[in-house]
Amino acid sequence: MKLLIIGEQSRLRRKVTELLLEWGHSVAVLSEAPDTTLPTSTRFIIGAFSHLTTARAEVDSFAPDVLVALPGASFSTIEQLLEFSEGGSRLVYCGSFKVYRAYARYTLEEPGAPDLVPLLEDDPLRTEGDLAIIERLLRDRPSSTSTILRLPEVFGPGIDSDDIRTFLDKTKSSQSIAIGEDFSRWRCATGYVDDVAVAIALAAKNSKAAGKTYNVADSFAFAQIDWLKAIARAAEWPGEIVVSQGETEPGKDYEQHLIVASSKIRQELGHSEVVPINEAFIRTVAWIRDAEPTL
Repeated sequence: MKLLIIGEQSRLRRKVTELLLEWGHSVAVLSEAPDTTLPTSTRFIIGAFSHLTTARAEVDSFAPDVLVALPGASFSTIEQLLEFSEGGSRLVYCGSFKVYRAYARYTLEEPGAPDLVPLLEDDPLRTEGDLAIIERLLRDRPSSTSTILRLPEVFGPGIDSDDIRTFLDKTKSSQSIAIGEDFSRWRCATGYVDDVAVAIALAAKNSKAAGKTYNVADSFAFAQIDWLKAIARAAEWPGEIVVSQGETEPGKDYEQHLIVASSKIRQELGHSEVVPINEAFIRTVAWIRDAEPTL
């Protein structure tokens, strides 16, 4: 099978590429410049994400069976990829769990009581925003074979996790860190970058994923206090996390948890984590510390 991957240089792109090559497929990457971190057997198609038509001739020459749009693809990019797919290619779109109405309830963008969790693939979506527009575009096409992946909050080496970095910064100067009671109980879908890459690669190589939508997330969603404690252990920080009364951050409804059910992709495509969660935290903390500038 031949697969074309579209997305900015990242660990996620590299891991997906490595997996598909390891499984015996031919992989091309559409990129604005060659990426030396990718395996040498990767084919490069040079082009800009905002003007994919400039690379149309080379894409047609490669004749991919599957087009993989990694996170961050714009509405314009998806429209162009759908034109490419008219020749018979299947499109795998990596979207986000933020497409759910529950996320708009969490951010108070849409009024209403919190939606029940865990969120299933057919639960209500938000009414506005590019994520919802792109999904409607993919679903409403006649005889659509596109695969939609709703990715979680991805963390790990190569991923800018502001919440983890901020917490680690606080541990440098304090032996006690306070968080709000409402925030301490809040749960959100997460996924370690290598595990998310496996889910994307599985959806790309499996023809049974055509026309399907899948949630991708760790099998367990931590309460925030337990998430931070796990990071603290990985960082070997001896301090204490203290739960205080009152709101943590105005403008958020922490009664709206953002847990998604990922059983569908596990049952249908055989997805499972490849990195134990404690090891994932250790690798993430090590990467953030190594990436910090030294004075």
